[in-house]
Amino acid sequence: MVKMKNILVFIISLLFTLIICMHPVTVYAFETGTSGTSAEELSKDPKYWWQGHIPNTGSETITLKAGSDTIGGGACSHFAMTYALVKMGIFNPKNGDTPYTHIKNAREKNAFMTDWGYFDFTRVDELYPDVSFEGRDNNVQGMSAADGLTYVKGKMAEGYYVVGIVYGSVSRNGHCIFFDGVNSDGKMSIGDSGYLGLTFEDVYMQSTNYFNYLELLKCKGKDINSQPSIYDDTALRGISTTEVVEYQNLVKEYDLTGMPTKSNLQDGVVRPEIKTVNDLTEEEKLVVSSIKETKEAEKLDWFQLAKNIISFVGFMLLVYDLLLIVFYVFDRVNSFLNISLVSLITLGRIKVALKEDFAELSKEDRKSKGYITLAKLIVIILVIGTLGGLMVSGTISYWVYLLIQKVNGI
Repeated sequence: MVKMKNILVFIISLLFTLIICMHPVTVYAFETGTSGTSAEELSKDPKYWWQGHIPNTGSETITLKAGSDTIGGGACSHFAMTYALVKMGIFNPKNGDTPYTHIKNAREKNAFMTDWGYFDFTRVDELYPDVSFEGRDNNVQGMSAADGLTYVKGKMAEGYYVVGIVYGSVSRNGHCIFFDGVNSDGKMSIGDSGYLGLTFEDVYMQSTNYFNYLELLKCKGKDINSQPSIYDDTALRGISTTEVVEYQNLVKEYDLTGMPTKSNLQDGVVRPEIKTVNDLTEEEKLVVSSIKETKEAEKLDWFQLAKNIISFVGFMLLVYDLLLIVFYVFDRVNSFLNISLVSLITLGRIKVALKEDFAELSKEDRKSKGYITLAKLIVIILVIGTLGGLMVSGTISYWVYLLIQKVNGI
């Protein structure tokens, strides 16, 4: 009995360890293989910012706002905006400013254009008063990587900070990058959170990629052509006269023969002024709070529902696992009733026999009556407990989420 108690104590301890300790692993250092350098040190250098590995977040989740889902495909827009802020001198990574700093600012203003978290560049001045949104430029739509880069250089020569959305073989759904400037090698330095490349030529010229549109920004008193690189204090050479001429020779979409007169749906649109919480009466605040709670309650999407179902199934597996242990102990000490609780809970498929008794059973009896040894029961308990722990902790849900992201090319 002493040996049996030790085995049961070990099994129960292992189950509780699985339940408590298992959690989706999130890596906050964002360059693998960098020895001797901490995540905090790496976060001070924008070239190590990587979309899947948010710097300096501790255990926090990057969300659109409190209680909502994690930012998915929209994260690159926030990284691109953060690179721009570094270029403007508004953010300083050495002082702890990271993409998460900007995401928290955006969350406070709910500055998201889509449900999946794309940053609303039109509201950038609400977060950073010295920064202005100068419009979305669709003239690059469908341009090749080479032509689009020529166009970007022209816009930078005009004084714009440029965030470009590119798609193609590198990213099927579109990806935001920030254009830093032309370096001493004649290549366009970029801030790219998704593909670990420091120049446009090295990442996007090597494959079939196209431009979709540009987000154009300006910063009061900060000309992009006089600002140092986002990666160090190196002065970039700026756009050459030849590159400006190449840009001027590009034919814009609406200048093509047969195209209709260009019109912009945003022209003349007046943005409504929305009251802040401080401007509301107490009664209005209660109404807004009630509406917000209702909307949050209705926002249970399919993935959250799937997570809840998986967690529930995992919980049931853990309960079943615990009952197997308790029922086996009962069967071992039961000398009053001619009944096996282990057999009942497994619908007659499993009966546990001691090692010496199991050896005397014929192969036919073992197979037909479901007899197994204690060692095999322990293995079954460990497998069920491990699976249940993974499901309850959210690890399996997290793996499924990463798989979906990979399949969708996010």
